[in-house]
Amino acid sequence: VDPEEAAKLAALGYIGTPKNRGGPLPNPRDEISHLADIKAAFHLADERRYDEAVPALRARLQRNPRLQDVWSKLGEVLVESGRTSEAIDTYKNAIAQSEIFSPDLALGLGFAYLKAGNPQETIAHAQLALKMNPREAHELLARAFAAERRFGESEQHAQAAIDAGDRQPTSILLLAEIQRDEGKLQEALQTITAAERRGNDLEVKHLYGIDYLRGDILARLNRPDEAIAAYRREILNSPEHLQSYANLAVIYLIEGKRAEAERVLEEMARANPHRGAYLLAAKTLEAFEDLRGAARWRARARPLTLPSPRKRGEGSRGGTPRRVPSPRVSGERVARSAG
Repeated sequence: VDPEEAAKLAALGYIGTPKNRGGPLPNPRDEISHLADIKAAFHLADERRYDEAVPALRARLQRNPRLQDVWSKLGEVLVESGRTSEAIDTYKNAIAQSEIFSPDLALGLGFAYLKAGNPQETIAHAQLALKMNPREAHELLARAFAAERRFGESEQHAQAAIDAGDRQPTSILLLAEIQRDEGKLQEALQTITAAERRGNDLEVKHLYGIDYLRGDILARLNRPDEAIAAYRREILNSPEHLQSYANLAVIYLIEGKRAEAERVLEEMARANPHRGAYLLAAKTLEAFEDLRGAARWRARARPLTLPSPRKRGEGSRGGTPRRVPSPRVSGERVARSAG
């Protein structure tokens, strides 16, 4: 870590130095027999069986707390599950265990703070990664400033990400997302087309989230049939994209098609059998004052939300996870969540 980054890390108050985190490194040969367990834990995460993946990943870290890839995967899974406070603790522990500064871990922690509704902490951690991972850091800064509705700065960082990454389509799509948040809906649609064109140039089969964002804008433009088709495309290509299901269910609820909405939420739960999906379904129904339906979804999540006991080396303080933020939907019927 160079002196400038070391000073920033020290100012944040959670990172040690390599000399306080010293000790012998594990012998790689001793880890070979445990590769199958690590692969199995990652497989659970890839199948979106997050409530099984979390204890499996923690078990690997209890044995060897220096597995950075496992820490990163655990943090990602916790964020996707809506357990942001646990994710923050996980990333902090991962950074404390790391022998060298990891910009990926700093960005992961920053994103967890963003999901927890703390964009100022997000900005601080994204800035740590600017030198080593400029595109990803600028993207995270763009999201953080958008969360604070500082759209001028947000667009500047989105453009910086586009420039730093040779016009990566994901960065262009982020600019469209910011334009959407500003209310520049037609401009956002044009930017989506530009992202799609760039993705085609790079032979990207499907740009994650593109049809979700397109559907959200079409819904805001009161073009529900086109929005439904867009959400369906996103679900087909990215079944893990929870917000697409929630927004699609909202359109059906607005149209009075409650049975269709319920089917969509059940479809989401089958494809994503974890508490994050169940709690998002509950939030969606609560926005339409269907408290009984929401209670059923919360009951499905409740057995999974008990705090886990603290174990040495696990990297989690336990505690009750945060609720999943409200879905971002057409008509502002439900409060926006950070994308």
